[in-house]
Amino acid sequence: MTTDTFTKIFWPIFASIVAGCFSLFTWYSGQVQERQNSLNKAIENATSSEGSPVRRVAGVWEINQFWDDQKYEQTVSATLTGALVGVGTHDGLYRCAAAEVIGNAIVGTESYSTGTQKQRSSRIAHILYGDRSGSLGLISELNRELRMGGQAEQPKTCETTTEITALDATREAIRKNWEYLREVNLNKTDLRGIPLYEADLDSALIMHADLRWANFRCANLHAANLSGSQLEGADLRWANISDLTPPGSQDFAKEHPEAVLLSSSAWESWRANNFRVDAHARPVIDARSNATTDSYPCSN
Repeated sequence: MTTDTFTKIFWPIFASIVAGCFSLFTWYSGQVQERQNSLNKAIENATSSEGSPVRRVAGVWEINQFWDDQKYEQTVSATLTGALVGVGTHDGLYRCAAAEVIGNAIVGTESYSTGTQKQRSSRIAHILYGDRSGSLGLISELNRELRMGGQAEQPKTCETTTEITALDATREAIRKNWEYLREVNLNKTDLRGIPLYEADLDSALIMHADLRWANFRCANLHAANLSGSQLEGADLRWANISDLTPPGSQDFAKEHPEAVLLSSSAWESWRANNFRVDAHARPVIDARSNATTDSYPCSN
């Protein structure tokens, strides 16, 4: 093949391919930049102290759409953690919106330990709540700081009022990520009255925490460490406490006959069977054993 033939036939084709690739790259870069600009604008709307309350709440909800991109997880997590603090004494609605959007980071059955998104769930949970190695998470550390700072009012939730404190808001965020709280670090946190029924807290660190009146009904506390924590009034009915390090007596299981002793995998199977309980108050793990007399007491 002569150089002239190549120049006349193949060079135009090659040039077209290169031009097409360049155009595609330019388009993609523009899309990435546009999305980054959108996030920056949402953060500005959500955090501006000069913006109206409505604008800041709207900005928080704008941020929600960016959970689907791993490269934004740290930025979104940090921004929403800051929003839990608020900028004024009457920022309850703003804090509740932030807690709700944090909850949307880990949602649905695919986010479970048995789901296709379990690695993503683990990654985000450990950004927000630290991990069993002792590393600190954004929200759990904020909760600890607020607890030490003396915010000890009666716990409130967004379901009953918007007049909630920053400490209340951290509890709201934690409980809304109930689908995946495995191996998180909740040491020294104030979780009074927190509804964590059906939550997956396998191997979590929850030492020296205030767990009074917390609802752990049917939760997975397998291999969790509760050393030194306060549990007065906590609901442990059907909570899985196998291999748990108790807050006090080693006879913890005997002291709480309302709890259950399951392997983590058995608890996952029970969850897949919608936490059914038979007429004798025993977990129905195998769907083949389902009966019309079964009940679903975990979320009641």
